[in-house]
Amino acid sequence: MPTKFERERVLRNVIALRVLELEGGNDAIGDVREDLERLVGPTASRALAARILGISQTALDRHASAGSLAVVETPSGRQEVPLSELVSLAVELRHHVLARHPVAAVLDGRRERAKKLTAARLLPESHGRTRHHRDAKLRALAFHRAVAQRLDRQLVRDAMRRLRNWQEDGHIDPRWRDRWETLLEQPLDEIRRVISADDEAAADLRQSSPFAGSLSEPERRKIVELVRAAA
Repeated sequence: MPTKFERERVLRNVIALRVLELEGGNDAIGDVREDLERLVGPTASRALAARILGISQTALDRHASAGSLAVVETPSGRQEVPLSELVSLAVELRHHVLARHPVAAVLDGRRERAKKLTAARLLPESHGRTRHHRDAKLRALAFHRAVAQRLDRQLVRDAMRRLRNWQEDGHIDPRWRDRWETLLEQPLDEIRRVISADDEAAADLRQSSPFAGSLSEPERRKIVELVRAAA
């Protein structure tokens, strides 16, 4: 088990590798990054997250309380930051190095993007909404329609990598893995069409979606609000 200092060093290396990966690195970089992520674990303490982001833990907790940053409860009962959330934020910070408050600038941008999510674009028309649209299915539909709006090859590569990990860990039925792999090999427009479809086949496919984690916390919360308002 790495010490807290070793975890921080490894996590900073994870972030550096993710930057290289997004800048056109090959699969080998992603493989190394994922190996290091396993050493860090699925979450980071709020104190560690604050150091990585260059803010105080008080500021981090304030952002979390405002719904701008995701936190989860660990099996031990501690509130920690999901590793994927922390890495994503840290990577995005590189575009705001000149801002007076870089983290606040990133989170403000995420909130602005969330505001652009509307029921008209994400939810079925009212006349087509039937009793089979339970909240979970409606949230999944809205989530994937939001993903479809920004779908690019990097998101597809991330989804393929997630599928492979699920396969290795035995966390997905091979039938659904095969269906997703076949879909993710298609052109982007076809992927967008399928994941956004309002039918039972697409709803079944979305239950094992490898696009989990593709949206920010403000976007996820906005989708929950839209679905609740549509009930």
